[in-house]
This record gives sequence, C-alpha cells and structure tokens, in this order.
Amino acid sequence: MASEKPLAAVTCTAPVNIAVIKYWGKRDEELVLPINSSLSVTLHQDQLKTTTTAVISKDFTEDRIWLNGREEDVGQPRLQACLREIRCLARKRRNSRDGDPLPSSLSCKVHVASVNNFPTAAGLASSAAGYACLVAAGVGLSPVIPVLKRLMGEKHCRPGVQDQPGQHTYTLARVYGVESDLSEVARRGSGSACRSLYGGFVEWQMGEQADGKDSIARQVAPESHWPELRVLILVVSAEKKLTGSTVGMRASVETSPLLRFRAESVVPARM
Repeated sequence: MASEKPLAAVTCTAPVNIAVIKYWGKRDEELVLPINSSLSVTLHQDQLKTTTTAVISKDFTEDRIWLNGREEDVGQPRLQACLREIRCLARKRRNSRDGDPLPSSLSCKVHVASVNNFPTAAGLASSAAGYACLVAAGVGLSPVIPVLKRLMGEKHCRPGVQDQPGQHTYTLARVYGVESDLSEVARRGSGSACRSLYGGFVEWQMGEQADGKDSIARQVAPESHWPELRVLILVVSAEKKLTGSTVGMRASVETSPLLRFRAESVVPARM
C-alpha cells in the first residue's frame, strides 16, 4: 500500500542566547528549576540558529529524532518530557472544545530532524536553541504566517529576531495544534531554552512554586534597547565539551560553598 501523505510537517528556526547573568545549578533536576534567575541576550539568526523539521504521519511506527544528520536516542528523558507535555496540551485544548474529536495526529508518531549551523555541545548554547526550536521556534514572524501554518503540508518560518513576546510559531506545538506560551515546556528540555523563545534581552524567572509553573521566561527589553551591542564569538574548538553543563551544575551544587551565596545574594542584587 502506498505511503500516506504526512498529516502535518513544520519547519522552523530558533536563535542562540548568551547569558549575561548565568543560571548555574538546579533545585529540581526533573522539572529543570534553577536556583537563581538569569538574564540573556538573544543573538540574531543571520549568524547562529537551529533549524528543525517535525513531521507527523500514520506511516511512522515510532517517534524518531536526528541531530545534524545523525539519529539520536528518542528516549532521552528531557526529550520525552517535551513530547509528553506538548501532546498533553494538545489533548487539553481539544477537550476544552465541546464535541470536537481528538485529531488523528495525536495517535500518530513524529519524526524530528534538527540541524545547528554552529558547533554542537561546545559551549554555544546549542541545547537552548535546539529545544526552543523543537517546541516553539521561528521568531519574528509577520501575522499572516501563523495562519498559513495551519494549512496541511510543509510550513516555513522566516529567520529573524523577535522584538515582542508572544510572536511564536511552532514546531512540535504547531503540528499538534497547540497555541500557548511554551516557555515552561521548553525549559523541561533545556533550562536556558525558554530564553530562546524571545528576542532582545530576556529574563528567566527562577520562580518559587514547587511545580515550576512560575519558572518562565519573559522579555525585559527589545533588541533595539542596545543597538550598538555586538557579540564576537571565536570558536577555538568545535569538539564536544568534556564536562556537560548538567554534570557541572550538579557538581557545583554539591561541592561549592559559594554557590548558594551567589544565588541568594549576588544574582538578586544584579537582576
């Protein structure tokens, strides 16, 4: 039997963000809740970006993901958390509509392909751009694009820098019909990913609630706030970091006597 046409296919891009007040350390590793708030600047996608395509089809027998042309383990806990949260939001959205049946896409598998145009896992926030792109990417769209993206077939986002919060289009979120603030979902994949949902200068609020509902990102100033700002990036090595951020943070939380002072006194004074 011939393969069926994909139920939906979306291609989007997302930017890298560089922290100027860094988040370092988690108080809850499963929910990815930080021990301090953070502030970052979002870089323009003309130079650095992640491009992600998500496709849903009845022909797919399992979820799969590729990064830079290489298939990765789709069972990674954080990736699964993102998929689970997006599908849950899609179900809630449909259940809120009386008599509106669940779309067939919710029972289908998704294939995701993501490509970075910069070194991956080498200290340039590839996970932030990657997970932001996975759940809610393609910043800086004109109002007509989200309407076009509801149509069947492949959809494309224009690269750019978002100046106003909320102008998201979606990768996973769009193929599953979710339209909401996805800051919390992106955070579950990679903490700093929630900051890549916005352009300009972005604060990730650490929050206080145990469930992390108030640990979200918000834009505090647009790109135009500091028009003379330039970021110079010199790649001295494209090799993967020997110690990943998650491992490094855990070690700092467990061993550094100064980390709590930084989180409780130094960072709040500078935010």
